Amino acid sequence: MKICAACCNELPQSSFSKKQWKLKQYERRCTDCIAANQELQLKPPPKNNDVKEEDTPTCYICLDDGPDDLGGEVMRDCSCRGSAGYVHLSCAVNYAEQKYINSAGKKLKENPFKICPNCHQYYMNDLSIDMAKKCVSFIEKTYPRHPTMILAAYVGRLESLTTTKAQSRSPSQTKEAEQVANSILHKVRQMKLKRIPVTHSDHVYEAYAYEILGCMIWEDSDGDKGKLQEVLGYLEKSLDVSKANNFPNGCVRVRGFIEDVKSEIVECDSEESLVFQKQVYEQTSKEFGESSQTAIQTGLKYSSTLKRLHQGVKAELLVHKLNEISHRSHGPDHRITKLTLSRKSKFRCRAVSISSNKSSDEISQALSYNDYDVGGTYYQFLQYDRNFDRCIVIGPMRMGSSNDNSKELSLSTSDVVFALGTPVIRETDSLDNKELGEIRSWNNETKCYTVHWVDESLEEVHRSKVWVPKCICDKCMRDEGNPFN
Repeated sequence: MKICAACCNELPQSSFSKKQWKLKQYERRCTDCIAANQELQLKPPPKNNDVKEEDTPTCYICLDDGPDDLGGEVMRDCSCRGSAGYVHLSCAVNYAEQKYINSAGKKLKENPFKICPNCHQYYMNDLSIDMAKKCVSFIEKTYPRHPTMILAAYVGRLESLTTTKAQSRSPSQTKEAEQVANSILHKVRQMKLKRIPVTHSDHVYEAYAYEILGCMIWEDSDGDKGKLQEVLGYLEKSLDVSKANNFPNGCVRVRGFIEDVKSEIVECDSEESLVFQKQVYEQTSKEFGESSQTAIQTGLKYSSTLKRLHQGVKAELLVHKLNEISHRSHGPDHRITKLTLSRKSKFRCRAVSISSNKSSDEISQALSYNDYDVGGTYYQFLQYDRNFDRCIVIGPMRMGSSNDNSKELSLSTSDVVFALGTPVIRETDSLDNKELGEIRSWNNETKCYTVHWVDESLEEVHRSKVWVPKCICDKCMRDEGNPFN
């Protein structure tokens, strides 16, 4: 129902022409008023210099700023910015369905149920879930004799339900995701039993379903060795299907997951896992583009493993790059941009161990990233004094806690030991020629760090001979920047 600006009556859509239905309220006239040449009675809202008219979200399809016939409000869950991208769910569904119908069964370049036609990025959150559900209903009804298209719709539904992390996913969504994954496997089995040709794409969907089932159990495993073995079973099935059907991307990705699970079983990260994650990140960047959410998420996973293996320089530079890409492509308010910014801040935390009585002899070991990432107590380095003889730290702190009781302390640099993986710069009279490295180990007897420099060399350096920068991005490390501020 909408109001006619001439007779001022609230009328159904059938009382307006298609053109009039899309007009703003003070411009809209019903069919009867147009026939009677009735003048407009409603006046446009007064102009307010502080509130611009374009600030009101308007559906880019129907051009209405109010709810649709089903009461659905305009929403935006993509990478559009400014006034673009707002849409009613019903309008987005009608647009997607029409695109499929107009394609006459030909493969579309972009799936309109998954990708916004304005920013060409994936829908997210509730809009993604709702669109994927509507896609399944539409494909099953419109193309009942095209099993591959139906499977693809189910995979889209599964992707929409599992994009968010387990902590943000409701129990009903988790249960539905399991049901959808099992439905995909069941449909493929039925195709084989009925001797319906199984295409390469069908096998890809089968491998993906096994992968998701394994990953979902993994999310809920909480280190349980029995569950982790069950995860390996699903992932190995996925790998077998990918191998048998020449699906190299799936092989690389799942191999990386398998190495991660094995590392979790033995409770340590492995270099093999790091190699596979690097390959996954490079492949997803090549396949989907480095600005895609998929590539950014795999890049964040790769950066975390780098950090846990004490490769702090590569980890921080990568996450800084991911944040810049996401900020440029998706905007500052996008979920993936906020995630990269959070990871960037976390990696730039300079954790230290300190001596309780200011005797460096009591410091016997350097923290690892895992020591404080999982809730361990640590102190955070803030800054040096002018001569680098003393430094300010704050603590004690615990990751994820409020840390209200933390206090600032001024300590001699000989009373702190930086965490493994912390980036360092070689002591020099001039900052024009900086040498960057990262701490790989600490020798309490010699008071020396083993530093891995960017030229791949390893060197034992006394802790007084290296300084710790607060930021190692290009801007701060160039001559005009100051990495210690």
